[in-house]
Amino acid sequence: MSLITRTRRALRAFAAPQRRSHFPSAAVNRLTNAFQGVTLSADSALFGDLRLLRDRSRSLERSDSIARSFLSQAEKNILGANGICLQSKIMLPSEELDRDSNELVEDAWRNWSKRENCTSNGRLTWHGVQRLVLRSTLRDGECLIRFVPSAQNRHGLGLQLIESDFLDVDFNTPMTPQGNKVVMGVEQDAFNRPVAYHLLTAHPGDLYGTTGSTRRVRIPAREIVHLFIPDRIDQSRGYPMLVAALLDLHHLSGYSDAELAASRWNASKFGATEHQTPENWQGEEDDAGNVIDTVEPGTILDMPVGTKLTMFDVRHPNSGYADFTKAMLRRVAAGLGISQNTLSGDYESVNFSSMRAAAIDEHETWMSLQRWYVDNFIQPVYDRWLELGVFSGSLPFSLADLDVYNAPDWKPRRWGWVQPMEEVNAAEKAIALGIKSRRQVISDMGNDIERVFTEQQQDNELAQEYGLNFGATTAPAAPPATVAPPAGEEEPPVPPVKEPATEPVMDDTEEEDDEVTVPPASNGRFHSFTMRR
Repeated sequence: MSLITRTRRALRAFAAPQRRSHFPSAAVNRLTNAFQGVTLSADSALFGDLRLLRDRSRSLERSDSIARSFLSQAEKNILGANGICLQSKIMLPSEELDRDSNELVEDAWRNWSKRENCTSNGRLTWHGVQRLVLRSTLRDGECLIRFVPSAQNRHGLGLQLIESDFLDVDFNTPMTPQGNKVVMGVEQDAFNRPVAYHLLTAHPGDLYGTTGSTRRVRIPAREIVHLFIPDRIDQSRGYPMLVAALLDLHHLSGYSDAELAASRWNASKFGATEHQTPENWQGEEDDAGNVIDTVEPGTILDMPVGTKLTMFDVRHPNSGYADFTKAMLRRVAAGLGISQNTLSGDYESVNFSSMRAAAIDEHETWMSLQRWYVDNFIQPVYDRWLELGVFSGSLPFSLADLDVYNAPDWKPRRWGWVQPMEEVNAAEKAIALGIKSRRQVISDMGNDIERVFTEQQQDNELAQEYGLNFGATTAPAAPPATVAPPAGEEEPPVPPVKEPATEPVMDDTEEEDDEVTVPPASNGRFHSFTMRR
């Protein structure tokens, strides 16, 4: 080693001493050299990758069964069969429910929820809008909903659903004529509050080309609901919920395809014959003139002169395929916040206790997403619908009392009990002990106490009309309260208890069997028994 080389190494060692980390996770060595982080804002990190993340997520939805399963599970558990339903809770000054106003609001909401009223293009019902907006947000990372004043319905409102591709990610400027900045198409004020959205006039990947895609229109933020789940402070755009599982799903799909191809090859037993053939003959061809290079079970190929076949013992399917696939699915499920069994539909090795624990944990995940969905999409739509309904005259309320009439109680999907009998008994005891109310128990089941009691009353009246008695039991009446006498007065004397008359004793030789019928019991049935005297 030359003197110059030794001098250079000594100078480098002196100029850059070895960094000593106080946290093992921050250590830089040969094992962590590839594990580097970059200090970027949320928007800077998203800017270059947002389109690719969205496109890959959509590709997996189309081609990967696991990704599609997650989106379907999210729809079923967040919305259910009926979506998130409205229960109006307008109160009178006497703190009683205003039943007339509540029925009026609910009837108007049901009318607006129809296909011809809900959306500006007349294609979706309110339930369809909920489903499509949720799926788009989870798959693409975000979705935009525009409030369109509509003269086509008496409510004055229609919804326009806009894919996130229309929000121009390439439009960024530090200063607009209004004095605001634009970040990936979102115009914001000094406090990063959205002021407007700059939307393309055509989809960048439209079927008829993108001649008008460079034109943008500025839509005030008051007309737009920009729905996404932020993961960082001041994040302007959303990214797909599948982002942490995209690579795992892609590699798992490729592995499964390779395993399937190898298994098909192993299962295809074939043979080949070699004999004299014309010159320049390259092998047997199919109907399209292509040389056959794939095999099917039972195939016998005609091979060119000098060609020899080498058999490969592929030994597939691999014995470790199932375990490896299950391990990969656990990784994917962990990134999505649900159990591997729910994601894959595999309940082969699940016992009751583990399934119940997983179900309880998953329900918390789904309820958290339900709350986010209501707060950021359902409620803003309802606020605008109520406001425009008062303006249009479809709701006979005063604008001054709008806050009084804006009293929705949203009813998202709830789940059946794993052990219904035990859960019902536990709820009954909780109500008896006073640690839970009937209202809370009914609400946990996704219902409303007023609606349940109204239906019970209607059922009882209908049963009486038909002369039916289903043996409904009622709680025993409370004993009458003892009222103390006024001061200075004596308590009234207690009347003597009259002893029951005794029956004469009959001679043992004169025995008779009498059948005695007692009054009906609490369940409406008569009891009879034989008494010997």
